[in-house]
Amino acid sequence: MAPRLPPVPGLEDVSMSSSQAAVEVNISQETVHISQESPPDRDPAADADCWGMLVPSNTSPADPRVRLLRTQTTFTIGRGVDNTLVLPSKHISMSHASISWNGKDGNASEIMITDLSSNGTWIGDNKIGKGLRRLLTDGDQIVFGPKNLRVVRESDPAPSVYRFRNLISVPRAISKYYDLHAAIGQGTYAQVYKALDRRPGGKWVAVKSLSFVKLIAASSKGPLGRMNEVNVLRKLKDLAHTNMVKLIEHFENADQSIDIVMELLAGGDLDRYILTYDGGKGLSEWMACRRVYALAGY
Repeated sequence: MAPRLPPVPGLEDVSMSSSQAAVEVNISQETVHISQESPPDRDPAADADCWGMLVPSNTSPADPRVRLLRTQTTFTIGRGVDNTLVLPSKHISMSHASISWNGKDGNASEIMITDLSSNGTWIGDNKIGKGLRRLLTDGDQIVFGPKNLRVVRESDPAPSVYRFRNLISVPRAISKYYDLHAAIGQGTYAQVYKALDRRPGGKWVAVKSLSFVKLIAASSKGPLGRMNEVNVLRKLKDLAHTNMVKLIEHFENADQSIDIVMELLAGGDLDRYILTYDGGKGLSEWMACRRVYALAGY
């Protein structure tokens, strides 16, 4: 059970004055500390004492930002007073959700959110589901409770919509232009996400996140293999074929991973397509050979 936190005097009134200094709630194993020393526009990435931060969607300078300190790797959210972060709304479950860090820094870090609620916990537009968990990435919007209750009411002083900031992982280059959403496929060396291009006129795309660390470890190509793969990607961007998924662009990350942005196609993954083709009969060997031959000739 998470440690019980004492009530914070005056927290109910933090939105009354926009001239107030920033109020921050430190989530630790021992106490809640209210600090007015940090300016409201402080860069969260500069906070070395934390592995993460929850920033309320209401951007008033007086709204509390929840600092997730390294001294505690798991904290709980809910209406019950035994939670480390208490949201006193009737739409919030007594034990609503938990967020956990695996205690590792950099590329080895994993931060997971688990939905324990009846009314739902959302990442962006995707409901997690009671008893299920999801990986949190920097910039994710988290909604605690019914998704249509995005406006904080006077009877619900604690905000229920937050933006998650990851303060320990290496930032991914793709985050500058795309918002990653639900995972739609997974393999040994890569995971595929649905993503939205934030630029004007941006569309939904598929993003394949490929770990070259795992790929190189499983092969004898070494770093040269990574360079060859990147060169192939650059050439593929100029190709267009009705039977080929369009490669839009790619981003190389400091952790030796790469994010490949591709055209988003309906129908699920390739394995499912092969097995369910022609009303469930499956894609025949002859048809598969024909299509591979057409691509090779192209």
